[in-house]
Amino acid sequence: MKTDSVAETVGQRLKRLREKQALSQRDLARPGVSSAYVSRIEDGSRQPSVKVLRKLADALGVSVEYLETGEEIPLRILESFTLEELIQAVRKKLRRGETLTIKGGG
Repeated sequence: MKTDSVAETVGQRLKRLREKQALSQRDLARPGVSSAYVSRIEDGSRQPSVKVLRKLADALGVSVEYLETGEEIPLRILESFTLEELIQAVRKKLRRGETLTIKGGG
């Protein structure tokens, strides 16, 4: 859970993640997402669509959920699903061309 006193915006998070990986806005650009558009997202003058968030999250190696909210899906939520429900959700994401980010637990 986020405890920062000031919430980080999608644009601020995008910029932080991009700079952490030493990428320029041009490096992050993708088909349908120009470097100028990345700049506008980072400065807060544009809100990206889910489609754009997917492309940027994939390029940065993070989940769409993290890029959008700054939080991953809590394990307790995942534990409330059956294995079959999780498999169906994964298949659905893959059919839509989404990237899955799986992180190991402790």
